[in-house]
This record gives sequence, structure tokens and C-alpha cells, in this order.
Amino acid sequence: MNTAPLNPGSPQLKAVSLFAVGLGSLFATSVGTLLCLLSVGLGAVPWLETTVVASGSMAPALRPGDVVVVKAMEIDEIGIGDIVVFDSGDHSVVHRVVASATESDGRAVLTTRGDANSVDDSAALFSASLRGKGVVVIPWVGQIRLWIDGLDWPATVGMVLALFVLIRSSGLAWYPTNDPWAGRPIQRTPTVAWIGRPVTDLQLHLLAFDVHRSLLLGPRTDADDH
Repeated sequence: MNTAPLNPGSPQLKAVSLFAVGLGSLFATSVGTLLCLLSVGLGAVPWLETTVVASGSMAPALRPGDVVVVKAMEIDEIGIGDIVVFDSGDHSVVHRVVASATESDGRAVLTTRGDANSVDDSAALFSASLRGKGVVVIPWVGQIRLWIDGLDWPATVGMVLALFVLIRSSGLAWYPTNDPWAGRPIQRTPTVAWIGRPVTDLQLHLLAFDVHRSLLLGPRTDADDH
């Protein structure tokens, strides 16, 4: 077995470096792809819907670009501390419930506030406006949707190009010439190639699908004080 140290500029060091870049890119793009697929899968469940956070008034719990998975619930199932999505005028809002009460006519009413806001929302929340409770938060996935809605094409194109470069770079992990175990008793190239090649090809196909899916993540929720 060759255990000699790797010299700067040597082909072996270059191969190890490229393999590390490929492995890191494969990990990063796999995590992103899994998050996108998670939003697709949960959004397809009949009693769930997805919505994209568009502002920062729920920070740090929710950030712009996060996708909130909303489960339809009755207002009496909502408790203090729950994050809810509700309609307010011509847009939707995602805020936290800070108080609950019962009107003289028996109707339940909730008071909401953004975590980053200093005052409660000016309008009380009644059952007719409630869309549901946020049950899952998927970070970052809706960011492209916000850029497209805001006509921020440089950011959109830059993100797509960056994803494409990452996906292509992940292929470095299965190039035989970058195999850090080459010439050793245990050859890992077949295993890495068997996993890496189809994953990379799958990610390239999913890239266009994920960008398209970002347009179908449901309405934006403007988490501003209102």
C-alpha cells in the first residue's frame, strides 16, 4: 500500500481535491433536492397546502423564502403560540397566536402578532379568515419564487446557474481519475460511480422541475404588521 504523503501540485493531491469538491457539491445539491421534493410531496397532500413567506416580521422563526406547510384546522383547535396563516384583505398573513378569547355571541377570536413586531395585529382573527396552522417549515425553497415575483431576474438566473454548476461539480466525485483509493486494495470507484452518476443525472432533470415547482408553492404570505 502506498502511504507516502501527498506533495503540493502532485496528481494525487489534485485528484483528492477534485474528489472532495465533487463530494461536497453532491451533498449540497442532494440536500437542496430533498427539500424541494419534500415541499412537492407535502403540498400534494389533500388536507395540506404550501405558502411562501415573503417578509421578515416572523424572524427568526421564519425567513423570507421559507415554505410553510399549512394544515386546515378549526379555530378552536388553535392554541396560543401556534403559527397560523390567515387571509387579510387581498393577501395572506403568517403570524403567531398570542391570545385567544370568546365573543359574547360565542365565536372564538384570536389575537396575532409577528415575532419581530412590537405590537399585536390591529385586526382580530375570526374563523372565516383562518386558513390553517403552520405545521412544517421548509427553509429557502421558495426564494426563487420571491425573486421571480419581484422581477429580480439577475438573482434568479444567478441562482439557477449556481445550482447547475454545483450539480455538474458533483460529478467530480465519480470520475475514475479522481478516485483517491486508486491503486489501493479497496477500490471505491465502482460504488461512487454507481451512486454519483445517477444522482447527478437525476438532479439535472429535477433542477428545471424545482424551478417550475417554485411557481406552484401556493400564495405568498406577507408577514407584515397590518
